[in-house]
Amino acid sequence: MPFLSEWRRSLALAMLLALPAGVGAHGNDGDEHGAQPMLLDCDTLPHDALRALPTPVDRWTAIQCLPDGQILHQKQGWSWRFPGSFTAQVVIPAGTRSPPEHAFGRYFVRVELSVQEGEDAVRMHAKLAREVPTYQFHFGERVGETRPKAVYTLRAHDDEDAEFSVVMVYRSDQDIWGLVCMPDCVPESLFMVTRVQ
Repeated sequence: MPFLSEWRRSLALAMLLALPAGVGAHGNDGDEHGAQPMLLDCDTLPHDALRALPTPVDRWTAIQCLPDGQILHQKQGWSWRFPGSFTAQVVIPAGTRSPPEHAFGRYFVRVELSVQEGEDAVRMHAKLAREVPTYQFHFGERVGETRPKAVYTLRAHDDEDAEFSVVMVYRSDQDIWGLVCMPDCVPESLFMVTRVQ
């Protein structure tokens, strides 16, 4: 059943995004022969590992290496939080699109940034308000009053060439909203980004 499969994947992503930094989903921690999962050596990253993010997303987004794999998360001076929780940090791991048995130790090899501004950004904001229930909850009735300045979409690729996107709707440094899309945006992944310094 395709719907059930998508629902399970959405639920698994939401749970993964809610995990604190340093914790990853990696199945049974090894293969059926008891082998240990592959750890990422953060002191000697693979030559093709991503080390920087494009501007301006790099202002509020950090890329960090953990033995479990690389993650995207809040940069110092910024806060990423789910609307229903101000304690659960938002962490977006490389390997989000990988099967659970391959999600451990993944790293980003590239990201592509696309930018929508002006009326294109407004149309994207309205599209999200129509199609993503959690976004609709926050903006549906006031979509015309909450016009974004820009919509930034990071298309991330990991070392297994699994791909997903992070859409960030920017109105100001105190009003940025993010969603993970694979390719459809996952309602449970909606998070807020604000400057705290």
